[in-house]
Parts: sequence; structure tokens; C-alpha cells
Amino acid sequence: MHPEVLARVRQEHDEVFGRDFQTTVDLLKSEPHRLNKIPLTLSVLKETLRLFPAGFTVKTAPPG
Repeated sequence: MHPEVLARVRQEHDEVFGRDFQTTVDLLKSEPHRLNKIPLTLSVLKETLRLFPAGFTVKTAPPG
């Protein structure tokens, strides 16, 4: 829904973790504190969960 925000999140990830998947895995294994350097990503995740809470569902009785 918001491609400009997605582009900023991807840029944040590229800067902190690099572009290669294996490089990212290796960096996180050796330096897990890098997860603290992605504030935009964390903000997007929190806002998404605020708007669409994981535990919020409305159940209705089945017909019949």
C-alpha cells in the first residue's frame, strides 16, 4: 500500500545487513545487536500490529 515506505525499509536493510542473504545471516550470527539499528523497520512492524492486531478476530457461529 505504501511503496515509498517499503523502499525506505529496503534501503535501511541494505545499509545495515548488506544485499546478500548469506551475508545477512553471517552478520546477524556474529553481531546480533545490528537488529537495534533498524528503527524504521521496527516502527513499521509496530504500526502494522497496531492497525491489524494478531489476536483480534470476530468469530461467528456456523450456520445451522
